[in-house]
Amino acid sequence: MNTKTFPRDITVLVILLLLVMPVRAEGSKDTTDPNQAIFFDMSIDELMHVEIAGSGTLTKTTRKKVPAAVTTLTRQDIQRTGARSLDELLLILVPNVQKQFHRNEYEHMGVRGIMSDRDDKYLLLVNGRLMNDRFFYGAMAERDLPMLGDIHHVDIIRGPGSALYGPGAIGMVINIITESGQTFQGVEATARLGSLEEFYSGEIKIGHRFTDDRDVFLYAGMSEYPGADGDLASRVYSIGNRTATDETGYGNQSVDSRTRAKLYAEYNQGGLEAWIRYTQGGHYRYNPTPLTPSDGDAYLKLTGYVGFRQPLSDTFAVTPSFSYDMHQDFDSYLKVRSNSWRRDEYDTKLMFDWTPNDKHQVTFGGEWSHAVNNLSGRWSPLPDWGLALGDPFYTDLQSILGEYQWRLADAVTLFVGGRLDWHNYLSDELFSPRAALVWSPTEKDIVKLMYTRSSRANNDSTMRQGYLNHRADPTQEDLADIETIDAYELRYERQHSNALWLAGSLFYHFHEPMAWGGRLPPALLDNGSQKPLGPMQSIGAELETVYRVDDRMRVIFSHSYTKLLKYKQEDTVEWQPFTGGPGYNDDYAHWDDNVTKLHAEYDLTPSVSMDGSLGVLWGSPGKSDFVKWRRTLAPPNTDKDIYDGGVFLSLGVQYQASENLLVRFDAYNILGFIDKDINAVKSLSDRWATEEYNTVAPAFGVSLSYTF
Repeated sequence: MNTKTFPRDITVLVILLLLVMPVRAEGSKDTTDPNQAIFFDMSIDELMHVEIAGSGTLTKTTRKKVPAAVTTLTRQDIQRTGARSLDELLLILVPNVQKQFHRNEYEHMGVRGIMSDRDDKYLLLVNGRLMNDRFFYGAMAERDLPMLGDIHHVDIIRGPGSALYGPGAIGMVINIITESGQTFQGVEATARLGSLEEFYSGEIKIGHRFTDDRDVFLYAGMSEYPGADGDLASRVYSIGNRTATDETGYGNQSVDSRTRAKLYAEYNQGGLEAWIRYTQGGHYRYNPTPLTPSDGDAYLKLTGYVGFRQPLSDTFAVTPSFSYDMHQDFDSYLKVRSNSWRRDEYDTKLMFDWTPNDKHQVTFGGEWSHAVNNLSGRWSPLPDWGLALGDPFYTDLQSILGEYQWRLADAVTLFVGGRLDWHNYLSDELFSPRAALVWSPTEKDIVKLMYTRSSRANNDSTMRQGYLNHRADPTQEDLADIETIDAYELRYERQHSNALWLAGSLFYHFHEPMAWGGRLPPALLDNGSQKPLGPMQSIGAELETVYRVDDRMRVIFSHSYTKLLKYKQEDTVEWQPFTGGPGYNDDYAHWDDNVTKLHAEYDLTPSVSMDGSLGVLWGSPGKSDFVKWRRTLAPPNTDKDIYDGGVFLSLGVQYQASENLLVRFDAYNILGFIDKDINAVKSLSDRWATEEYNTVAPAFGVSLSYTF
């Protein structure tokens, strides 16, 4: 194991270089992408037959043959939902996605039952570039920002994706694709404000296309987000010796009241693709008790990427790329212990594309990621409390990856691929293979049979801490563990007509999760650690449909069901974030088995339109089991009835006042005006002997967009 430290700060030179060189994500925007503006006049059937190289595959294929369950959220979806963040957008429209609140960290996102005590079970990308913080949190940046005007579309791959995108894609992959000078030309300014859940934001974007293959795009957005007070957004406790609610509001500003901001610049010319991006944001946490002060997290992130695709022949091309990412974090816990760290990551990648004929395609290459961890923070002068782990240290991740596509017949396509990753704190490699058979019996129908294995290692701070503890005391665990999931999925899609699209999935997961777990009292000093929890088996089904009428009405519906079949808990684990304790772990404790989502849009006139979104979470036997198990640890008769599910209804109206001016009004989570407990979201309770949930505030919002 290599544990050398790295010189403290060579970042200034790299940032200066990035500011003068063009940077852009490799492979993120292809001119054959049907989401590009030049394809807006095509019919749905024509779009489904355009070949793309994008989310869900390394090789080019038509959108309907992508070997994955992919949901694409467009610029129209962002506008017509009135979403105030990326999280809210996904919760409204993506099947089988849920969130939960956490006592010590940000709200957690999950899919298909996979949701843990940190957001390290999925990957968040911008233009194909990883934005996760591998040091500690996982997917933290981008999710809380109400400024979404730079986004062209978002691809969400439900199911494991490490074979394509690297370690950590256990549950899903979220790939944000930004606007460019090809998709947006002109100048647009947007102002938004919200009441009850208070926020103010402003955005401006500029796009210009010089020629068919040369363009530039610039964007800036800022927001203040005071949030809601506790009367509208409460944390509700059920334990008898605590007060009924915690008056800390939902969605409050980051711990240091730092303005949320996003800056973005992109330049494309021929095969050269370049971008640079800066974001900052944060949030308050909810308290462990109503008597303790609020904590929070804040971050800033600077990312740049440069890539150049160079055809070497009619059948062979090479794309070298380089990227840099700086993630700065500050957190405060119980207003007593504070910590700040910075991680600088340098990534270089070399990919090859070979298409010898129309039946075979191969994409392969390698990647090297070098990270300098635990550089001193610039936000907090307070001392480290154990997370920063002493001096800076480095981690290396070397990878090889590839995919082979074989068109066995006009109706049958085989995809085989995988990825191998080597980490300097691991003795074993991370292996993530994938295979899929796609069959199109008719022009309207597609059947996909898919197998995927995804892997991930413990975060770098945990592995470093385990290494230091093990070196000081060989009886201590080294914490260099590997998490895996094997996913089997059968998916059917049908483009019944230009007006109606249908899809359904059946999936089975064999998951060996790694998350926070430990011992229960009387071992009071055991605060737990990130460790293997034991194998889990789960099944699920998803149904989806999109219906359009005369370009005036669109209805999106989905229903999902997820069930934990079996869990064998490790002997060293007595509490963990997925289920109740031994004897009470027959289902997921913080996941609603059934998720129903409906979104509808209707154009009343050419200038006035209405839309609405309804989300219903219901059926959670695992929550009941969790309460029964917890009652074996706490005094009896101290619990209220458990909370089961939530209902979230939002409505919007927009008015195209002129060719240049768009006005929109939104009412969010309006059932909370009747009973705020209707807008309830489960909380991660782990070993704490309390039942808790959070209520999401009802609110209003107004936005104005003007195109110059």
